[in-house]
Amino acid sequence: MVLCPEENKPLTLYHLIRSKGLKRVICFVKSKIEVHRLTRLLCKLSEFDENNSPLRVNEISSDVSQKAHSGYIKQFSDGKIDILICTDSLARGIDIERISCVILYNVPKYPKNYIHRIGRTARAGHKGKAITFVTPEHKELFENVLSSAGKTSLKNMKVKISDLEQYEQMYIDALKAVKTESTQKPKTVRKRRLRKNKQPKK
Repeated sequence: MVLCPEENKPLTLYHLIRSKGLKRVICFVKSKIEVHRLTRLLCKLSEFDENNSPLRVNEISSDVSQKAHSGYIKQFSDGKIDILICTDSLARGIDIERISCVILYNVPKYPKNYIHRIGRTARAGHKGKAITFVTPEHKELFENVLSSAGKTSLKNMKVKISDLEQYEQMYIDALKAVKTESTQKPKTVRKRRLRKNKQPKK
């Protein structure tokens, strides 16, 4: 697991991918909105990173057509996509070959969800790893999930702030680029989504 604040998660993910040379990665996030945002952010970080080769990142959610869905999975299995960002829709019932790493970007609420997600890697005799991002606020929840799932201990991967500082400027540039892209979408679409996502006052 990786213990880090919520605001450091995107750069921590990018750092681990680069520093560990991770390929064929499935990254589970909690919502379709976060799937799209994280996918765009990783793409932009890679675009602004002059010291590394481009990352091939795609997303899978219920907004992605079945044809594109199947195509991405095939490309991933063939090694043509490095990272798939997805929601729970991929956690069960779909077989993907040669997953080397599963990343849980958010702590699952239930043990069965944790088991289903980490069960995507290390199949058919292949080596694989699972990494869970844990914020200080969710540390107790994760410990309870582990206990219920019969997992007694996990290796704690430490990422220092100094490890992330090298990406600071390109992270700022990437955030600006993602924000610019979102504001350039048709206004009618943006307004519809804002109304849909607006929460009632309590």
